[in-house]
Amino acid sequence: MKAFIVSLLAASLLPAQIPGSFRNIDIDCGGWFTGLVQHSSGRLYGRTDVGGIYRSDDRGDSWTFLSGDFANPGGLFVQGIAVAKKNPDVIYQACGVSYFPNDPDRGIWKSSDAGQNWRQVKAEINFSGNDDARHGGECLAIHPDDDSEVWAGSRGNGLWRSTDAGQSWNQVGGPTFDTLIITGITFHPKFPDQVWVSTESGLWISWDRGQNWKQELPPFIIFRTVRRPDGSGFAVGGKYHPTKASDTKLWHLTKDDWSTEGSPTFTDRWPNYVAAFNKAKGYEPVDQAAALALLRDGSLVTAGFFRLPARSSDHGESFEVLPTTVAGELPAWALADRNNNQGGWNQIFQDVTNDKQWFTTGGYGPTRSDDAGQTWKYITKGIGEVVTWRTQFHPTNPDIVIIPAADHGLTTIQDGGRSGKTVGTISRLFPWPEDVLTFAHSAAAHEHRIIALGGAPIKGEARVWHSLDQGTTWKKIPAKGYPQKHGFEWVEMAANMQNPDEILALMGGPIGPAGGGIYRSLDAGLSFTQAQLPAELNGIDAGSQFVWNTRLYADGRDPSRYYLSIRDLGIYRSTDQGLTWEKVRQEGLPSTHGHLGTEHQTKHRLWFASNIGLHQSDDGGETWLKIEGFESTSDVNAVAGHIAVIGKKIGDDFQKIYYSDDDGKTWREITRKGYRFGNMLAVAVDPHHPGQVWISTNGRSTAVFTPSKQD
Repeated sequence: MKAFIVSLLAASLLPAQIPGSFRNIDIDCGGWFTGLVQHSSGRLYGRTDVGGIYRSDDRGDSWTFLSGDFANPGGLFVQGIAVAKKNPDVIYQACGVSYFPNDPDRGIWKSSDAGQNWRQVKAEINFSGNDDARHGGECLAIHPDDDSEVWAGSRGNGLWRSTDAGQSWNQVGGPTFDTLIITGITFHPKFPDQVWVSTESGLWISWDRGQNWKQELPPFIIFRTVRRPDGSGFAVGGKYHPTKASDTKLWHLTKDDWSTEGSPTFTDRWPNYVAAFNKAKGYEPVDQAAALALLRDGSLVTAGFFRLPARSSDHGESFEVLPTTVAGELPAWALADRNNNQGGWNQIFQDVTNDKQWFTTGGYGPTRSDDAGQTWKYITKGIGEVVTWRTQFHPTNPDIVIIPAADHGLTTIQDGGRSGKTVGTISRLFPWPEDVLTFAHSAAAHEHRIIALGGAPIKGEARVWHSLDQGTTWKKIPAKGYPQKHGFEWVEMAANMQNPDEILALMGGPIGPAGGGIYRSLDAGLSFTQAQLPAELNGIDAGSQFVWNTRLYADGRDPSRYYLSIRDLGIYRSTDQGLTWEKVRQEGLPSTHGHLGTEHQTKHRLWFASNIGLHQSDDGGETWLKIEGFESTSDVNAVAGHIAVIGKKIGDDFQKIYYSDDDGKTWREITRKGYRFGNMLAVAVDPHHPGQVWISTNGRSTAVFTPSKQD
C-alpha cells in the first residue's frame, strides 16, 4: 500500500522547484480510449491504455485529467474503472501491463474525491492496461447491493474481492483464476449472487457469489458481456486475430429460469451481423468485436473494431447497419466520414437518462451521439492520449513548434504553444488502411518548409513527408534510394545547419547494404544514398517505431560533424558530413546503454544520460565528465548552457525533471504534484524562450512548462 507522500526529511535534501505553470498540448486524444463508465448522476470516467484516466461532468464536452500524480508508467496503463453507486466521488482503478511486471504502481487504486488524490489499496498484482485484454469490459466491479464489496480480475494474478471498500482483499475461486487473464466482471441487480467473469479462456459463472465456478462458454476471448432484466445476456469475443468472419462470436445466452443454478444455452448471433454488413457494404467483415450494448427499449447494438455498428430488435436474429456520419467540430487529425473506420468501435452504451444519447470509445477517442446513433460527435477536448517524441523547434520562428507523434505522424503549433492548439496532422491526409496510421520521430524546418521522416506501421515501411505551409498540409514524397519494404522505417534524422537541403537520416531494421543504417540526402529528401558504417555494425538492429535502439544528432556548431549512438555498442562520429564513421573513444563514459544528446549552439559538446548518472563531453566524446548528484538519468537536452534532464537525484524515489540555466552547476526541479509525468519520454529546451521546457510522453501528449516571470 502507498500514497503520494514525500517525507519532510527527504524533501529537504532535494533541489527547490522552479515557480511556473504547465500547459498541455492535448492533440484531442488519438490513442486507444478503451473504456467509459457512467454513474447514475451522469458523470463519466474514462480510461486509456497508456495515458491514465479522465473525468467529465458535462457528458464529455470537456475532460479533466486524473492521473497527474502517478510517477511510474504502470499507474497509467488502466484496464478497469469502478464507481460507487451511492457516491460518484468514490472511484477505483486497476493499473498495470504485462511488460512492466514489477512496476510499483501496478495494482488497485482508490480515490474518495473524484480522482484528485489516490491511494493504492492493493499492490503487487498486475492488469492488462495496454495488452489485448484492454479492449474488454471493466475488470473492476462493485456489487450492485453493496458499495463496500469490490471485485477485481487480474492478469494471471487471480480473482480478488474486498468486502470493506478496498481496505483488505481475499482471493476468490482458488486456483481457477490463478493463471487466467480476466477481461471483465458483470453483476445482475435482480440476481445478486450471480457473477460473470470474462477471460481470455471463455466465460466463467458463479451462482453462489464466488464459492463455486463453472466455465460456460468455449475457451475463446470474451471481451464484453451484457444482461437483460430477465437474466439472459450476450457475450462478444472470439479470436484476437481473426482470419475469417466466423472467428468472431456473439453468443446469446438463454435459460428458462435464471433464479436457479444451471448452464445456459448459447447461440452465436454474429453470422446475422455479418449478413447485415454484407448487405450494406458488399463483403463479409473479418474483424474482432468488443462493442456491445443493450438499450432500454430492448435493442442490442454491436460492432466490429473497425466495422460499422448495427442494431437488432429481435435478440440478434437480424441487424440493421447504422450510419456513421460525424457532426460538430473535428479534432485536428479527424476526417468527417467515419466510414473510413478512423478510430474503431471499442464500446457502445446509452446515457443513464437520455435514450437518444449514446457514447462510444475507440482507437482515436470517445464520441457521442445525440440522435440515437445517426450522427456522432468527437468528445475529446482535454484528452491527451497520444504518444509524442521530442519536441523540435523552427530555427528562426519562435511560434513554430513541431511535435512528432505516434498514430498521427506529426503535428505543429503555430503560436508558440500559447493556445495549446495544434494545426494539422500527417495522418488525416492519407488513406485507410495503408497510411492512415503514421509515425515520425523527428523533422527539420526551414522557412515555411518542414521535412518529416518516419513510417507507416500497418505496412511497416518508411515514409518521407513535406509541408510547405508550416505543417498545415502535407505531401507524401515518392523518394528513392532507400529500402521500401516491410521492416524498414526511418527512426531518426538530422539536418545540416548551413545547408537546409542536406539531411542525414537513420533507417531502422538490421544494419547492412540496402538495409538499416545511415542515408544522406542532398535534395531535401527526394533521393538518398547510403553511407558506409563500420563493418562491426552489420546485422545490428537499428530499431523501429517503439524499439528505438539508436540516436542520431548533428553537432551544435560544426556542420561537418554528426554523432550516432547504438545500444550497448557505444558512440560513433562522422567528421565529413556523414560519409564515413569511426567509434569515439568515450574515455570516462560508462559502458552501459544510455541516451546521447548534443548541445545546440555549442560546438562539440555532448551529453550522455544513463542508469548510472549524467555525463558531459566538451571535445566531441573523447573525454567525459560525470555531473555530480544524479543517481540515474534517462534523457537530456541542452541549448547554450540551459539543460533539462529526466532522472533521479540522490534522495529521489522516482524520476523527475531537473533544469539548469548555468551550464549544469546548479539544478532545480520542474516536476511537482499533479505533474509527475510517470510516462515521460523526452524533454526539450525551447531555444526561443529561456526556461521553457517541453515534455513528451508515452500517452499523455506533450506539456510545456513556463517559468514565472519573476524567475
